[in-house]
Amino acid sequence: MTASTLHASAVDRLQNWRTDSVDAESLRHTMLAFLDAAPEGCLRRHVPGHVTASSLVLDADRRHVLLTLHPRVGRWIQLGGHCEESDETVVGAALREATEESGIENLVIDPELLSAHTHPITCSL
Repeated sequence: MTASTLHASAVDRLQNWRTDSVDAESLRHTMLAFLDAAPEGCLRRHVPGHVTASSLVLDADRRHVLLTLHPRVGRWIQLGGHCEESDETVVGAALREATEESGIENLVIDPELLSAHTHPITCSL
């Protein structure tokens, strides 16, 4: 893995994201511009900001969702976290994070981007 493979996979997911609103399309372009200016923009060490990877874990019937109580934010959110040096893609990072945080083996991930979000939560670097 290199920072460039993570970067390329994030750009690919954003370029292929079928947005459902004007706001989402604007965010897609903003994130692509950010990544264009930030070759290490998928790694936590990129202090100005970085892409993280999360996933929505559903049961087989798609009726129940698994959330986690985020210790710093104090809210129930989807599973996910930072991309690691060992991750080859952001989708792989999302699957790794979901597996680590849920303890559930053999999860299957849909590689399509469901949504994106930006937030001002800072990381302790």
